[in-house]
Amino acid sequence: MIRFRYQYVPDALLVLMGLTVFKIFPRPGKRGRIIAGIVLLWVLVANIAVSRQVVAGMDYHLIPLKRILNRIREGIDRGEINPRDRLYIQRHITDYLPKLCWHKGIGRKMEGTYEWGFPPEEADCFTLNRREAAWIMDSPLGIYRRNPGECAR
Repeated sequence: MIRFRYQYVPDALLVLMGLTVFKIFPRPGKRGRIIAGIVLLWVLVANIAVSRQVVAGMDYHLIPLKRILNRIREGIDRGEINPRDRLYIQRHITDYLPKLCWHKGIGRKMEGTYEWGFPPEEADCFTLNRREAAWIMDSPLGIYRRNPGECAR
């Protein structure tokens, strides 16, 4: 299960609640400790259950992005996409994906789209100019195709 930054807030609240419960019972008897333990265990289980649902929902919305990145990775690994036969990813491909796949505010400040998700040594497998590309990815399904203009070169 992945941890994401927003999960730290519920975790911190869980710790604070535990401290509060134990502060209420400064010298709890055996019965008080059992009750506090059961309450904290129930909250912990509820926290885990809700967190798993949220992570599963996020994973579901990121499936198209994973598919695109996997197809690009496969193309690089097979040698189809390389520094000579570079890939152009259409800038507006992100408009067809769930919102979790691309942050529009940051995207306006960046050149390209998902090229930055690959290691620097593979950066030359991508181009920001459609005319320089051997391959074009303009489908949110992650399918790339030969650039028709490239064939004429």
